[in-house]
Amino acid sequence: MTMPAESLATTATLAEQFVQEYSTVRTKRAGYSLASVLSNALLLLVVILFFWAKSASLLNRPLPPLPNLEVSDGVVEKVVGRALVWINKVLAVAHDIAIKRDRTVFIQVIMALWVVSCIGMLFNFFTLIYIGVLLALLVPPVYERHQDVIDEKVGLAHSILSRQLSTVASKTGQPPKQKKAE
Repeated sequence: MTMPAESLATTATLAEQFVQEYSTVRTKRAGYSLASVLSNALLLLVVILFFWAKSASLLNRPLPPLPNLEVSDGVVEKVVGRALVWINKVLAVAHDIAIKRDRTVFIQVIMALWVVSCIGMLFNFFTLIYIGVLLALLVPPVYERHQDVIDEKVGLAHSILSRQLSTVASKTGQPPKQKKAE
């Protein structure tokens, strides 16, 4: 008796999900985290490659096939350039808070750090990375499909938050920022 291709694919998918869930439960119950499992797997790989290379020289066999692993200068320069932009932005915000005593920036930083702290308490690091990847893949198509409605709602939320921020700024004694004339 043969099974149709669709049911075989479904069975394979269910089996993959079962193995994934079973391995996740087993590693959590055993007290392993993803970082410890990855480091142990890499340690095992390095030990195997080391002994393979040593035995190959003793037995006159070819060395293990490894690609030439190098990072090009262009990639490093791109990463450093982007990191420099982010570091300068963070230092500019710190300057605005410490030297200029800008209360609105101070309140924005406090609120952002508080939100990050609350979200961080709910999830572990790898779950947050997983959620971030899912959002990065799902948000652009949804935005393209419903762009007008989303822009309207975000504009409304921005105006409400701006009003609240100006209210807080006026209560703390700082005049609200004037919009720059273009």
